[in-house]
Amino acid sequence: MAMVDEFRAMTQDIAASFDVRKGEFASMRQQISDALGDFRKTRLHDAKGYKADRKRAVSDIKNEISGLLGGFRKDREEMASAWHDLAMSRRTKSGGKPRHTVKKSQPPHKKRAETGA
Repeated sequence: MAMVDEFRAMTQDIAASFDVRKGEFASMRQQISDALGDFRKTRLHDAKGYKADRKRAVSDIKNEISGLLGGFRKDREEMASAWHDLAMSRRTKSGGKPRHTVKKSQPPHKKRAETGA
């Protein structure tokens, strides 16, 4: 009979340990769910801040590029004018007639945005 009593005791221990494990798993599942919820909230909060930072950075980059392009256009126009003046003076000094003149008030090329292309 001692074996039967030992077997019953082991069976009761297994059943009791199953209930304990089941409770621990439920507790772990709840902790993981809470941690994921906190992570999600933190991530969404940070994403809002990152979005504002990206918008600010894009705006700064656009302004910087616009300034650089404006300076480049101005320098290009000045160089074109200088070359044109030099060519006209060389042609006049050599006694030749200028073939054509470019109006300085018009830019040589229109921007794509203005042409609708």
